[in-house]
Amino acid sequence: MPAPKVTPDGWVVSDPNEFYFITSHEPPRPNVVWRLLWADARGWKTLALWALAAGLIAAAVVTEWWVLVAPGVGVLYFWFQLFWRAVPNLRDTPVLTGIIEDDLRPHPLPILGNLSTAIATTPDGREIPVVFYTEHVTELFKQGRMVEVVFLYDPSSQYNLVYGVRARA
Repeated sequence: MPAPKVTPDGWVVSDPNEFYFITSHEPPRPNVVWRLLWADARGWKTLALWALAAGLIAAAVVTEWWVLVAPGVGVLYFWFQLFWRAVPNLRDTPVLTGIIEDDLRPHPLPILGNLSTAIATTPDGREIPVVFYTEHVTELFKQGRMVEVVFLYDPSSQYNLVYGVRARA
């Protein structure tokens, strides 16, 4: 998990550039494909996935055991499907703000232990489930503060990803 950073206006975020990109552009956001590709290229998990695919394809060429091409292409296809599904979400999903109180729950998938879920109440009264890095909000809740969150709202999503949190003034 990236270390939390605090913006000049008090938002606790993982990546200030991504936060400001999302909050300063109305949908459709420009250059989303390149931004996502650049973000993927900087992550070790994506690089490992690409290396696995390239290694399988290279092993097939070197050993002439062509059956290895299929899993290599399959890994690339898997990454491409995930990537291509993320593009419209980031490009076209509106930004909403909401308030969460101290009702944090761990993410239902144990492998995502550094994430928590909560219900964000928007200014118009909707209650929307959100997911965020636990580390970003624990200190605010220790101080007994309500937390304001910024997230991309996709009504078809089980949880909406929070991009920034700050203490409610």
